[in-house]
Amino acid sequence: MSEPTFFFLTSFVTLFAIIDAIGNAPIFLSITPGLSLQERNAAAMRASIAVFVILSCFAFLGNRIFHFFGITIDAFRIAGGLILFKIAWDMLEARATRTKFTEEDREGGEREDVAIIPLAIPMLSGPGAISSVIVLADQTKSALMMAVLAAAILANSVVVLVVLRSSVGIVTYIKGSGMRLLTRILGILLASIAVQYILTGLLHVFSIKS
Repeated sequence: MSEPTFFFLTSFVTLFAIIDAIGNAPIFLSITPGLSLQERNAAAMRASIAVFVILSCFAFLGNRIFHFFGITIDAFRIAGGLILFKIAWDMLEARATRTKFTEEDREGGEREDVAIIPLAIPMLSGPGAISSVIVLADQTKSALMMAVLAAAILANSVVVLVVLRSSVGIVTYIKGSGMRLLTRILGILLASIAVQYILTGLLHVFSIKS
């Protein structure tokens, strides 16, 4: 397997597990109760575009932000790994912490564009996804690899669009135990990625000190 292909698969799977479009499908339905099918599809399109723009911006500008604040990539890699592990742990326990909405949240969502806030950010492209694209961007050593990362972000944005547009059918088909099983499988993958981030960051830090 070529390096670009391997990097694309790694980036895609990492972002797919973190974004968790399928797990967010019930949330999408709960915050768009009064929308027609056409309006809901339009909201899904706006959310997917927002996810692509947000993650792409952090992928291309992340290192500049680090330099501005004097943060090393290894420090961010360790912090990002800890954030991802916390998300993965919640997924392994099948916690639905992000699905708890009050009536005030729903009423507020009807007045604002829920496709952007809270759906696109922070639920789909939250701290975990942002941390991941910045760490992945640091692994790119050429314009080709950066383009591969952009392709992985785009592919996940398309997945978001397809899943949200099919949210009614998905939620109906994958209920209860099925959703929890899928969440736990993604949680295991994400926990492994998080541990690798932390180990890589620590190895770099100690190698520099030694």
